[in-house]
Amino acid sequence: MALIFKNEPREKRGFNYTPRYYDKNTSDIRKQKIEEGCDDTNVDFADRLHQKLNATRKANQVSNRRLIIMIVLLMVLLFILLR
Repeated sequence: MALIFKNEPREKRGFNYTPRYYDKNTSDIRKQKIEEGCDDTNVDFADRLHQKLNATRKANQVSNRRLIIMIVLLMVLLFILLR
């Protein structure tokens, strides 16, 4: 049976993408302008939208964390009172 099926490991396929026109300095300057709230026409709409989505996600994470803490505290309090 082992001679029929070959179990040789396959070569790993990688994803080696390097952007053609990426400039780290320009990207950092854009991020600083977005954080400062500068309403410059050079700052892309997509960058501002991405920044806003990240802020919303962070706020949701904080809210969820608070909710979980409150639920755990209420469960502990209920456990203590019913014991």
